[in-house]
Amino acid sequence: MTVSDAVLLGSATAQRAALDRGELRAIDLTRSYLDRIDAVDGTLRGFVHVDAAAALKQAEDADRRLQAGERSPVLGLVFGVKDVIDVEGMPTTYGSRAFAENIANEDAGAVARLRQAGGVILGKTNTFEFALAMPSPLHRESRNPWDRYRVAGGSSNGSATAVSAGLCSMALGSDTSGSIRNPAAYCGIAGLKPTHGRVSLRGVGVLSSSMDTVGPMARSVEDCALAIQVLAAHDPADPRSAERPVDDYLVRAPGPFVIGVPDAWFPDLRCSETEENLRTVLNKLEDIGVRIRSISLPPLDHLTELWAAIAAPEALEWHEPSLRTQRDAYGPAPLAILDQLKALDGVAHVRARRAAFELRRAVEAAMESVDVLLTPTTPITAFTFDEARSDRIACGDRMIDSGTATVGFTRLCSITGQPALAVPSGVAANGMPLSLQVSARHFEEAKVLAVGRLIEAVCSFPVTPPVFRADAGPC
Repeated sequence: MTVSDAVLLGSATAQRAALDRGELRAIDLTRSYLDRIDAVDGTLRGFVHVDAAAALKQAEDADRRLQAGERSPVLGLVFGVKDVIDVEGMPTTYGSRAFAENIANEDAGAVARLRQAGGVILGKTNTFEFALAMPSPLHRESRNPWDRYRVAGGSSNGSATAVSAGLCSMALGSDTSGSIRNPAAYCGIAGLKPTHGRVSLRGVGVLSSSMDTVGPMARSVEDCALAIQVLAAHDPADPRSAERPVDDYLVRAPGPFVIGVPDAWFPDLRCSETEENLRTVLNKLEDIGVRIRSISLPPLDHLTELWAAIAAPEALEWHEPSLRTQRDAYGPAPLAILDQLKALDGVAHVRARRAAFELRRAVEAAMESVDVLLTPTTPITAFTFDEARSDRIACGDRMIDSGTATVGFTRLCSITGQPALAVPSGVAANGMPLSLQVSARHFEEAKVLAVGRLIEAVCSFPVTPPVFRADAGPC
């Protein structure tokens, strides 16, 4: 049975309910996603590898489990996996020619959790080379389903494209500076960066072992809750994994909530359209009983330098073996970044780790009177591929650094390790999605998700990109 586009582009939560009621079969859902990939992904380039035979076999097994009465938050749902995360028997190329022939021998910890819970692994999604720099010399750049002449963000660009275009139920991304949240914002979907250590990093390519995270990207906040309920667990085989109880993320954390809004941020990040969107959403939240409080964060003008000093030796340690033997296979962009990182020594790293700890304490102190922080996810909407070739991007009537334009709001939570969620919050004048970032204290994903659900409810965001809506005509 062919599944309708409305279901394929709809929420994974609705798909799960239909699977449980017997109104939808995992095999039909998987086949229909495979057909949709054939129909539209040649242009969008969300996936870089699809194993149809393996996916269909997993779907048949999921249907047997459903018929036997088994239930789980992801049973029968169909996933894409960012191509820096191992899936047994599939290539893990990290978007680089240096690893073009690299086949994973076993599942990453996060993938194993999904597979054990009955998730169907469809294939691997596009990424920047080593999650560092676009474009990937191995795969062409993913396009934004809202406007194919604009970027999908990064570095989990393929996962964002695939979810936004309805090529899978959900996808896994990784995030070290905003690489789940930025593409989620640009493509109009939800993306959750969990607390560092909440989800296993075993079998994931390293950008910074101190800041790397794996998390879900989905068409709704509730969908993210389904996935993180399965993904969150202690992994004894991962030394970074936290041994902490897992909350019930499917039960909404009780309110009323107090939202903190920083009274100052980087002046360069001020853009009238994103600020107006934030004010509009705050007013709507106040109307339903949420309290808003202005708070003062510690100085944040050193985040770029702090991030680089933390990441430098961790990235270089992971790359050292392949740089020694396959340097010529690396693209020029990641090579340039890695060469720059060599200038940062171990002393700088130790000092940066100490500064990150002090920053975490200062942020926690600033949040004592609030439940979550709310900011834009990005200061601007997705920019064009032509603009991406420049070092400067327009932000209102000013030009800002392209790195600041992508990770200016997201980098803080990567350094402190806090959970953060990108939530679609409106549509800009250029027709592209706007997004807000909700962050909380460590291991308070339940609060992040609860406030994210409220934002979804007051925004009524049109999840489906215009080209895929029923009244849009043929793609």
